[in-house]
Amino acid sequence: MIPITEKDENRLYYKIDGTLEPDTEYVFRMRAVYPDGPGVFSDACITKTLPDGNAPYILISNGDHGVEGKTEITILPGSALDLSCNATGQPRPTVKWIRSGYYPIDPAWIIFE
Repeated sequence: MIPITEKDENRLYYKIDGTLEPDTEYVFRMRAVYPDGPGVFSDACITKTLPDGNAPYILISNGDHGVEGKTEITILPGSALDLSCNATGQPRPTVKWIRSGYYPIDPAWIIFE
């Protein structure tokens, strides 16, 4: 059990950081503790922490790199464009190509090597 003893009337959330093990399933239940006694527990919420790993690192063909994976490329209408993206990390990251920030690119146009 991880009790939250810190009191802050303006805060509606608490962060549990550094106390959970990687790749482990946890069951969370909450209850309020009032001056005249504790309330009832909430329904159980089951969650699993991510496995230990390395943050993704992305290298894009136009030279951009980092952990964000965002870049902006402008081309003329009708022009051909070849892009590559090498993303490493553990667990292995997935790469999704989008257009104009929100239009997904048809997977049929993408070649995975």
